[in-house]
Amino acid sequence: MPKKPKICDKIASTNPSNVQLLNHDKRLETSITFVRLENQHDDPEQTENWLTGNYALGYYTGIGRKFERVACGSEITLVVFGHAQAGKTTFVRAIRQLFLEGGDRIRVIPNAERYKLAGIGVMPFPEGDNRLPHIVSLVINASPEEEYVLDIIDPEYDNSNLPQAYMDSCDAAFFLIDARNCASLLSAHQIQRNLKSAEHNHVQSEMLMNIPSEESGQPRMLSAQFCETMTKKTTVREICAQRLDKNAMEEMLLSICARVHLVRRPSPPSSI
Repeated sequence: MPKKPKICDKIASTNPSNVQLLNHDKRLETSITFVRLENQHDDPEQTENWLTGNYALGYYTGIGRKFERVACGSEITLVVFGHAQAGKTTFVRAIRQLFLEGGDRIRVIPNAERYKLAGIGVMPFPEGDNRLPHIVSLVINASPEEEYVLDIIDPEYDNSNLPQAYMDSCDAAFFLIDARNCASLLSAHQIQRNLKSAEHNHVQSEMLMNIPSEESGQPRMLSAQFCETMTKKTTVREICAQRLDKNAMEEMLLSICARVHLVRRPSPPSSI
């Protein structure tokens, strides 16, 4: 079991009461209780000294092709890929709304506090500025001993190019298919194929189909069964971005975080 790092001096020096987000009881000693997860984004010069707080959490800058994951640490980055108008923004905003009030297992971190946890005392742009990446950050309690910081990214790109910057930055991906648009299946499948390359084979993913609500009266052109056939038996889960099920969403997020953790965990030395 990986040890849990203390909060870095740089963050603690700002205002401990403002950054103590992962423990509800403020009488407790200020610390980050999430589990340290090694990954390919870590700064090799800092990896051996992570207990001192270097890059405990990274952060993000830019949008579109200029998107970048900066000073990456033990956060889990999940990008929602999909065709234009597939419902990516609606889906990400709905996740935030689901867990905004917090709960026993998942709660939202406000953007300003998320940057403080990465050692950035002042956000580069004001809250809500379009120059900031579109992101929802969550603390996920996998168990009493393990917590994850999950950053869900709503990417900015068009259908004419592959979102390479986001593909290079993610640990996990949701491929969102629009049940009303056959072209969205091709877009999701194209990105999925590219993420299967050696460079991205660590990325854990789920294929989701965004179905219209009954109230909308919009027809659907695709079924989950048809998509599974087209994507070579990849399981496709149906969701309605406008009416997310909190329990189902919670289990899906917990599952994908556990899979990322398993991939990042160092392999035990083989016996000779």
